[in-house]
Amino acid sequence: MQSNYVPISQDVANDEARLIAEAVKNFGGDFESKVDIEESWTTYTVKLFESSSIQRLIVFRPPSSSRFFNCIRVRNPQGAVEWEVLRKSDTYMGLVPTDCQFEAMLVELKLFTRKKDLS
Repeated sequence: MQSNYVPISQDVANDEARLIAEAVKNFGGDFESKVDIEESWTTYTVKLFESSSIQRLIVFRPPSSSRFFNCIRVRNPQGAVEWEVLRKSDTYMGLVPTDCQFEAMLVELKLFTRKKDLS
């Protein structure tokens, strides 16, 4: 069974080519091409990311001011928790399924999205 999130090294998190390879290895070929990856980390105290019609990957780690991040929580369209990660100290990559929103609390984050086909 495929996991919803996996630990990754900080070196992978900061190298776009290695990040894409890790995404394909863990979450499938949909992320192999036509992707947008945020270049820098953004720190969130509390942020709700609305649902999207496109699958997204998030790369997340503790903020520089803390040993742990607080929470990443992914909710399905009915509001039930699909998966969550609480109080961890490592860097992770997680899959946010189509039509799911997610919450980021006291965490640094990079968003990783597939580009919509323009055809």
